[in-house]
Amino acid sequence: VSICPNHQNGKTTAIESRFNVAAAGLLGYEMDLSKCTPADREAILGQTAFYKEHRALLQYGHYIRLDSFYDGKYAGWMKVSEDRRYAIATVVVKEFMLEDCGYLFRFDGLDPDALYSVEMRSQNNLKDAQKYTARGDLLMTLGLNFGNIFEDTDRQENSNSIASRMFVIKAIDE
Repeated sequence: VSICPNHQNGKTTAIESRFNVAAAGLLGYEMDLSKCTPADREAILGQTAFYKEHRALLQYGHYIRLDSFYDGKYAGWMKVSEDRRYAIATVVVKEFMLEDCGYLFRFDGLDPDALYSVEMRSQNNLKDAQKYTARGDLLMTLGLNFGNIFEDTDRQENSNSIASRMFVIKAIDE
């Protein structure tokens, strides 16, 4: 997670989106934390706690790429556990249009017969984290419509047109 504005391109991206992208690998902060705002320091505390809780999956889970920026406005990836009962998915949008009412995002690598809870990671720039319950086959074929998860306030804190959300997906024992 680098400092903002970025020292190479001058663009700003919300600290939550920078974390969501950096958490796909080995997480680190490339910044002087004493120069962060109190809100950013609070976000960093929550981010590092989340990463520590899910570190094994984020570092060693099976990586699956979902959609591609080359094909559209959205991209994503997942880290899935070996038994397919636990996953973390990241959705990134590179271009936001006001007329967008949502995007049907399909996951991959899950057990089609399992029932899953899908919960958006809490972020300091979100009012409400979304929660869903769905079967693996639905999540992988039809997907979920997240509606407009990239709110105006999230867009206003960026000069870079990238925003992201992270979802924790866990199988529910029936």
